[in-house]
Amino acid sequence: MKRYLVPGEIYTVEETEVFQSSSYVYLQELKETQPGRCFNTVFFDDVEEQRMEDTKKHPYYIRYFGGAASEDGMQER
Repeated sequence: MKRYLVPGEIYTVEETEVFQSSSYVYLQELKETQPGRCFNTVFFDDVEEQRMEDTKKHPYYIRYFGGAASEDGMQER
């Protein structure tokens, strides 16, 4: 990872892939120099919290939660 990233640097997530037991991020800053390079999300801290309305737009949201969620992240029935 040190080969591609600088510890403490802030990076912008271009895309995420969410799986049952892991998730991966593709970074905007590496899109052109390292296309296809992804990193496990455990290596990163959130700089700012994502709004729930943006979370609901993610293509994997419906796959894993199946519908609308409340502000605490729990699925509404």
